[in-house]
Amino acid sequence: MRLGAAGGRPRRYRPRHRHPRPPPFYFLLSTFLLSLPPRDCYFGGTFDPVHAGHLAIARAALASGEVARVVFLPALAPPHKGGRSLRPFAERLYLLHLACAADPRLVVSTLEAELPAPSYTARTLELLVSRGAAPPILLLMGADTLLDLPHWYHPERVVALARILAAPRPGVAIETLRAAVAPLLPGDAFDRHVRLLEMAPVACSATEIRRLLAHGLDPGALLPEVVRAALVPKPPLDTG
Repeated sequence: MRLGAAGGRPRRYRPRHRHPRPPPFYFLLSTFLLSLPPRDCYFGGTFDPVHAGHLAIARAALASGEVARVVFLPALAPPHKGGRSLRPFAERLYLLHLACAADPRLVVSTLEAELPAPSYTARTLELLVSRGAAPPILLLMGADTLLDLPHWYHPERVVALARILAAPRPGVAIETLRAAVAPLLPGDAFDRHVRLLEMAPVACSATEIRRLLAHGLDPGALLPEVVRAALVPKPPLDTG
């Protein structure tokens, strides 16, 4: 025991404990982020066939900082294709699996096959929510697809449940996008619901690829190599 400063009553000795320094902020932040579940982004479409532009859009979403995985959702029966014949769903699904196999962050889902035809995004979002996905769900699409959003099936449900990552397309300016979706997302609502991905405009077209294939022509780099190998007939061997 020690004597007090005034020399009278003894003062109990208390050992000093050195408190550990708190970990740096960036360590706490990274630990928190690692504890979060992956942030999935859903990429719907016909994918007839999946092409290099689709993969470029998916990789731009992964590079945005918001997305851990891109989930491809091929439509079983897209409502906007009119009378055009599609490749069978199983074939489109197979080609998607080929295209995504090399990157574990690219996932293929058959979710839309569980829904009644035609395939509507609003129904898909509602099914995702019923299975535990928390709104807003991230949707990935081309800017040309976003232009038609006001004409979709229940577009108000889509904007209520989702945020949109849009890939730039040639000839589609941001002002054009704002004007097109203004009935649904007026003013600042556009900026809260839509993010334009930072990437070069995607000029790849499935329509052009189908035309080339129908004429026996090779689309070349427009297709991922594994998809090209599956769709383009190999020239016959010269046995002469």
